[in-house]
Amino acid sequence: MSNRQPISTFLGIAAAVVLVGNSYAAIINVPGDQPTIQEGINLAANGDEVVVAQGTYFENINFNGKAITVRSTDPNDPVVVMHTIINGGGSGSVVTCTSGEGSNTVLSGFVITGGTGTDIGGGFTSGGGMYNVNSSPTVSNCSFSGNFVAGSGGGIYNQSSSPTVSNCLFTANTASEGGGMNNVANSSPTVTNCTFSGNTTVFNSGGMGNNGNCNPTVTNCTFIGNTATCCGGGGMGNFNTSSPTVTNCSFIGNTAASGGGGGGMGNFNTSNPTVTNCTFSGNTTSGSGGGMINAGTSNPTVTNCGFCDNTPDQINGTFTDGGGNSLLYCPPPGPKKPDPCPTDTNDDGVTNVLDLIDVLLAFGTACP
Repeated sequence: MSNRQPISTFLGIAAAVVLVGNSYAAIINVPGDQPTIQEGINLAANGDEVVVAQGTYFENINFNGKAITVRSTDPNDPVVVMHTIINGGGSGSVVTCTSGEGSNTVLSGFVITGGTGTDIGGGFTSGGGMYNVNSSPTVSNCSFSGNFVAGSGGGIYNQSSSPTVSNCLFTANTASEGGGMNNVANSSPTVTNCTFSGNTTVFNSGGMGNNGNCNPTVTNCTFIGNTATCCGGGGMGNFNTSSPTVTNCSFIGNTAASGGGGGGMGNFNTSNPTVTNCTFSGNTTSGSGGGMINAGTSNPTVTNCGFCDNTPDQINGTFTDGGGNSLLYCPPPGPKKPDPCPTDTNDDGVTNVLDLIDVLLAFGTACP
């Protein structure tokens, strides 16, 4: 009896091996396997990972609709994150998702800086750090810092997009609207454990802007020291039937310099957010509603929130009192007490990547 098998049998076995092999995710190392992040993305197939070594990469990347992960070598290590930088070099959005990317498209563990946004016409650009249109990627453990646009969304711009954003820092970004993040046209991202600090806008929504039926879920976030130079919403501005759910958040020292008001939060044009377990402290405006303003038939539901030392007033306009709200006592400055957690630079109760990024951004700055 012959032991030889038909060649078709061997071809079938070979095909099966290829199929099995393709079921495993590949890891593409940058710069080990590919010299740039974009070349790693271009090579990757759905399910693959592009793992980026520490360093500064001067490039602008586009996921091109791929369900892949682009990450630093350890997104949970703050030192690694601080030293893995994608710098747009003042040329467009640093990261782009405009091809229907979903939750399996992941960006994790980078400093995103030097972005100037995508041209949206009329001399305006949007999405300095990240530009999302009709796409809802997952973003975690990233710092969006030092991005500038003439339009909206200095850090992240979302249009008809609802990304999941967690453990991220938005600091020192500049835009006309939505310095840290701007959500427009039915965008409802999920934003958790993020800090919006020192972002500036020419018009409204210093930290986060929501405009046009945008209903994000914002949880455990801090809005501190953001400025809306012209109009409303120093920390957060909600416009045109935008009603986010805001829980366990702090609005501290934000400013709406003039116009509409709402140093901490401004709600305009029938925007009715649900605000629960939040603190509004030391926010200011030259208009009305140092802590919060509710204008244009807006009627948020406010529950278990504290308002303290907001100027010129705590809350202005109609709101639904869900109970448990209070005017908190703000003690005058006294002798500085020993700091039980000196490494917690942003005072959010934990020492993590956000604290180390704060230190990196302030490196070389003289202390008062």
